[in-house]
Amino acid sequence: KKAVSDEISTLQGNINARYSEIASEQAVINDIESKITASENKINTIQGEIVKVEKEIEIVKVNISEKEKEIKYKEELLGKRLRNLYKNNVYEKFVVVLMESEGLSDLVSRVATISRVIITDNALINEIENLKTQLMADKEKLDSQAHELEVNKQKVLEEQASLKGARAEREEKKKQLNAKIEELRVLEAEQQSKYANLSAEEKSLKAEIHEIDEI
Repeated sequence: KKAVSDEISTLQGNINARYSEIASEQAVINDIESKITASENKINTIQGEIVKVEKEIEIVKVNISEKEKEIKYKEELLGKRLRNLYKNNVYEKFVVVLMESEGLSDLVSRVATISRVIITDNALINEIENLKTQLMADKEKLDSQAHELEVNKQKVLEEQASLKGARAEREEKKKQLNAKIEELRVLEAEQQSKYANLSAEEKSLKAEIHEIDEI
């Protein structure tokens, strides 16, 4: 009987150890689960940023295309105007027009007309320069966004690799946990068997004592 009791006591110690190991394994799994959730959330956030930047890039590309077309049109228009002015010696004619003016009022009127021509050309030149400045800014923005996009895509790849590793680790830990649980079941079944044997021995012992008492 003492031997059986000792065995039961030893089994109980092993069972307690398994419960402790199971709790520890479960805590590790819970920690991995938290990391997986955080990683998935991070990936979703970065992918949201990628979609946002990709849309912004498309808008900037459209702006660049439109500005390039507008610059080309205005440069062609300016070139055409300047060629016509040069071809027709307009600036020399300006002097003649001023010299042929009849009185101060006519002179002022002719100067105003000439000024409008010059102002129109200058305005066109300024428009082209402003467009080129805006175009340069758009291209710099596009380069910056393209770089940001590549950085985010790299982050997603790294995070996905980390997530894959965490999921693999989780599966391995679950296997270990299930093995511990199975070991626990075996130990508890063995312990129940020992208890049953001990109970049978006690009954047998009681029966023997009863028989002795009846003699």
